[in-house]
Parts: sequence; structure tokens; C-alpha cells
Amino acid sequence: MLEKKVCMFGDYGVGKRSLTSRFEDPYAGENYLGSISVRICKRMFEVDGRSFKMMVWDITDDDRFPTMTTLLRGMHGYLLVADGTRPATLERVRVIFERIWSLETFRKIPFLLLLNKCDLTAEWKIEDSFLRMLANKAWPVEVVSAKENKGVDEAFLRLAREMLASDNPAK
Repeated sequence: MLEKKVCMFGDYGVGKRSLTSRFEDPYAGENYLGSISVRICKRMFEVDGRSFKMMVWDITDDDRFPTMTTLLRGMHGYLLVADGTRPATLERVRVIFERIWSLETFRKIPFLLLLNKCDLTAEWKIEDSFLRMLANKAWPVEVVSAKENKGVDEAFLRLAREMLASDNPAK
């Protein structure tokens, strides 16, 4: 059985646990607890006629980068999660991205930025111009709502397709 490891990173409270709960069970309720260290969720996918198991590692935000690099081993893709109502969370994923990018092994690994909480767009503090700037830098972005389960499956499928296309796990 083909397995793909995906790591998920982001600041506290951006909705990583909610996203992994939706990933595991699209009909899950809203009773989530915060993660401590790593939570691993699995789900079967079929993309373009290929079946595989995606394992999502929800990694607690931590500044101990040497510890984090150990968790990256074998990663086929990663998700950066930010909260559209809190611009500081975008800065945090930028820092995480730069740390991952600094390790040459991980530069060809597909990633996706999930801007969570689109159900609260009236409260968003992120400007469309900023999203265009990310697109100009070739950052793939999906706007999602874990709470309302909007765009979550589509985001995971998008990353799945990109991982299958590249098929290069990090060592």
C-alpha cells in the first residue's frame, strides 16, 4: 500500500486540530482539543486512479527547530495553516516555511498554505493584495473553513495530486 506523509504546521489556535478532524471524518462535530506534540490522522484517497493512504502529522507549534527536523523525515508534502482573522499567524507560517526551505532536502516537497476561518471573512484582517503577493511568490493558497467544512477536502486533494506528481519524499 502506497503511503504519503504530510506534516501540518501553524501557530496555536489556527485550526490545525479542526482541519485534521475534518480530514479524518468530514462529518465530525466541533468538539476539539488542542494537540500536544504530534497527532497522526490517516485516510485513504484515490487520485487519478491511484489509491494511497495519507497520514497527516499535526505538529504542535514549537520553536525547537532541531526537534522539528526529525519529524520532517519521510515527508511527501506539508501544510502551513494560518488564521485569516489573525495576520500574525501568517508571519508564523512564513518563519516555519523559511526554516523548512533552509534545508535543501525539503525544497522540492509540495506544500500548501491553508487560510482557515473563511466563515469569519467579515473579521478577516488579511488583504486581497497580500494573497496576490503570495501567488506571485508561487505560494499555493487555499481558503478554507474547518468549522463549516468548506474547501477542506479540496485542499487535501490538491496536495495529494501535487505529491503524486512529484513523488519525492524527504530523507
